[in-house]
Amino acid sequence: WRKLGLDNVQTRCRTLKVRKLASEIRVESSLEASGREIWSDFRIKQVTTVRKDGICEVKLKVDLGDDIRDIPRVGLATTLDETLTRLEFHGRGPWENYADRKASANIDVYTKPISECRLPYVMPQEYGHHTDVSWLRVSGRGGAGLAVSGKNLFEFNVLPYSTDQIFKALHREELPEPGAPRLTLDIAHRGVGTGSCGPDTREAYRLVEPAYSGTFYLHA
Repeated sequence: WRKLGLDNVQTRCRTLKVRKLASEIRVESSLEASGREIWSDFRIKQVTTVRKDGICEVKLKVDLGDDIRDIPRVGLATTLDETLTRLEFHGRGPWENYADRKASANIDVYTKPISECRLPYVMPQEYGHHTDVSWLRVSGRGGAGLAVSGKNLFEFNVLPYSTDQIFKALHREELPEPGAPRLTLDIAHRGVGTGSCGPDTREAYRLVEPAYSGTFYLHA
C-alpha cells in the first residue's frame, strides 16, 4: 500500500456542475486521486442530490487504475460535530466485526455512546468497524443529529482519530487527545486476515474489483 501511495492519497477535481432542477439541486463532480501523482490510479464520479424531502442522496463510483488492487476500503468519510455523542445502528454488533470476522456478531439494533467505540489496542490499528449495516444515526442532546442509510447494506466506523493519526502511532500513548468523531461510510472494506501471526486475508475478502459503486442517503 505504501508503494502505491495509499498512505498519502491526494484528490483533485476535474469537473464540477451544479444543476437546479424543479424539485432538487444536484451537484455532479468528477475527480482524480493518487498518492504518487499517477492520476489514473483512482477516477471518481460523485453525484450529490438535495431532494425536496430534505434527504441528501450521494451516489459514488470509483474506478481503479490498472495496477491498483487489494485496497483497504472504498467509501466516504466526514468529521462530525463534537456535540454528537450517541450512536445507534442496525447491523452487526455489538463488538467490532469485519467481512472475514463477523460470525459471532448478530444483526440487531445497537445503541452506545460514541466514546465507547474506542478500543485500547496496545498498537493502534484499524478498529471499531461494523458490517451489514442498513442504517445508523448519530445524535446529541435533544436527539438532533445525522441519519444515514444505504441503497444496499454498507459498513462503517466512527472514531475520534483520523486514519493517518492511527497509522503514525506505534503505541496507544502516542495517539493525540481524542478529537471530533470521524465517520467513515464504506461501500466495501477489506477483511483483516491474520497477517501479523498467520496467513493473510483470503482472496474472497480482498478488494480486487476494477470498480466499486454505492449510494448513501443522509438526513437530519
